[in-house]
Amino acid sequence: MVTPTDHVRAEQRWKWARMLRDTGLTFSGAKDKLGAETFLARLERYRTKGAIPQEDMLFAVDALLVGEAQVWYESVEHKLHSWQDFERRFRRSFANQATPEELLTELRRRTQGRVKISIRI
Repeated sequence: MVTPTDHVRAEQRWKWARMLRDTGLTFSGAKDKLGAETFLARLERYRTKGAIPQEDMLFAVDALLVGEAQVWYESVEHKLHSWQDFERRFRRSFANQATPEELLTELRRRTQGRVKISIRI
């Protein structure tokens, strides 16, 4: 049963989706267009300025994806449990990058001949 609270929540999500869409920001997945990391950075800036909860960004981001990116989102939407899930999968699909933690782990594992590479952060 849909409660009044559910209705208010749904309205708020639609409001955020419209607000994000009105910024003109879109992402198609094309390599020569807006980069994936730039898209995520702008989304984070809008999310912070608009005080949009991360869980509601999963709903709102759909309004910004077009073309290949929209098809991708529709194929993974049911697997996304958090905004972090979205960012991780999005980066792997479009930025072709691992997360910073994965990159650090990979750097620590690398060796060159008999000398192990060490890094300090």
